[in-house]
Amino acid sequence: MRYGVLSWRLAALGLALSANCMSAAQSGEEAVDLFPEQHWARLGRAAETVSPTADAREAASADVASAAAGDSPPDSMDAPFELAGEWRENGRRILVLDGMGQSFVLCATRCEVPGAILPGETITGAYRFGAVHRGKVVIHADDDTVFELTAPGMEASGSE
Repeated sequence: MRYGVLSWRLAALGLALSANCMSAAQSGEEAVDLFPEQHWARLGRAAETVSPTADAREAASADVASAAAGDSPPDSMDAPFELAGEWRENGRRILVLDGMGQSFVLCATRCEVPGAILPGETITGAYRFGAVHRGKVVIHADDDTVFELTAPGMEASGSE
């Protein structure tokens, strides 16, 4: 008999929750999925492009005009990439690099991840993945600029 009371309470709770969901749907509120399904195979795909608004185009043209007017160049060039994530698979470090509207999967050593970029291989255009050294990801540009990116928590993890 005890299980009958528990079943009744669970059924009542389920009805209350479904009624609440139905009222939210009827009021026009859209549910937000806080944790959408993601798959690592999508990381290498190009991001969807969004056409800039007129205000953004005007701001960009103003930036170009001010640069052409003789403004001094920045003292140091910022890296066009940032480290977005890291995980280990079978003891191998795998990194996710975001930049230039895309995400790239980098493997510090040989790995089985499809489409992963290994040290020495081209990331995109003028950039090449150098290595993971002393907790930093080294990226080389065609103009001999070297970028060292550090992900949070990588400082103490040493080199691969």
